[in-house]
Amino acid sequence: MEDKRIHIPGAKACIPAEDIEGILIDYREILETGQLAWGKQNDRLEEDFASSIGVRHAVSANSGASALELALRALDVRGREVIVPTNTNYASAGAVVLAGGTPVFCDTDAGTLSPRVDQIRERISPKTAGIMIVHLGGIITPELPSILAFAKREGYFLIEDASHAHSSTLNGGKAGTFSDVAAFSMFATKVITMGEGGFITTDSETIRDLCKSLRNQGKNPGNNDVHHLMGSTYRVTEFQAVLGIYQLRRNREFRERRHRIARRYDQALASMPHISAFPIPEGVESSYYKYIAWLDPEVDRDRLWARLRERYDIHLTALIYRVPCHKQPVFRDRVPPGPGFPEAERFCDNHLCLPMSAAMTPQEQDYVIEALGELLANDPDVLH
Repeated sequence: MEDKRIHIPGAKACIPAEDIEGILIDYREILETGQLAWGKQNDRLEEDFASSIGVRHAVSANSGASALELALRALDVRGREVIVPTNTNYASAGAVVLAGGTPVFCDTDAGTLSPRVDQIRERISPKTAGIMIVHLGGIITPELPSILAFAKREGYFLIEDASHAHSSTLNGGKAGTFSDVAAFSMFATKVITMGEGGFITTDSETIRDLCKSLRNQGKNPGNNDVHHLMGSTYRVTEFQAVLGIYQLRRNREFRERRHRIARRYDQALASMPHISAFPIPEGVESSYYKYIAWLDPEVDRDRLWARLRERYDIHLTALIYRVPCHKQPVFRDRVPPGPGFPEAERFCDNHLCLPMSAAMTPQEQDYVIEALGELLANDPDVLH
């Protein structure tokens, strides 16, 4: 490999130069008018986001975690339980707690990274209010129709944590359209970004109105002097909305770029020792928010991670996830008795996420592939 190192971030926001020019023009207008929040840009973004997903309503929020909390508060989980896959971000379960409910952790299928109906059924109790499905890494489980049918039959709500799944589909249906309500993240590392931000998507006017009130200190819509709910401040600024509008226009383009990068990784990993591509289930079009690979048991993941960073200046993206929720100290007293979480733990312990960004160049990807291949073939320190 060439001596010259290339700095490769694990993830990077893609903001084309021509978009930057337009964004700055819109920012100037915002500054000149003084309408820094609650202006036309936020209204436009909410309309565009709902249209892009294929739902009636979209409500912006200041983060994906806030979007989840608002959605769960609108569903009124106080004193009730919500089944949550243990292999997810803290925010998925934390939102349940902040909304007044109790997360009940569930194991996940290692092939879909999401619970099966039988795994969900094991966690049902008289206090169960609903089920949360997380599209981990951008993968929608093919079991989602069966899970939805089970939820409807038993009278439980279904909520999608679609934080990773902008543009992901299952048999042509888009993430965010399968459930009563869904939440998206627009954090800096996501497929499209507002820097920080989130969205609730739903066809329910009731949920839309509750979320809009709750994000604005519980104010009565149409009367800013009256607070009828115990809300908080989860609004977004006009600056965030402008960036979101430009990013949303690029959603399909960014997905296509990520798919091209994923195909090149697939081809490279097919002939590489001790690593293999995570197989995307049939019928699923992943957003490829993360490119996931399986590592053989003999690979020391932490040492491989460190070697890539120290020797090649290649920084891997965060895992999904290293520590599942049932092992997080904050949830220690909330882990239910009964079946354990063997499939989720196996995935957490044996996967790797390679650098992925719509801004990634072929040269950068070649550098990653060459470095990874050299370490796995020639460095005995990365093997147990």
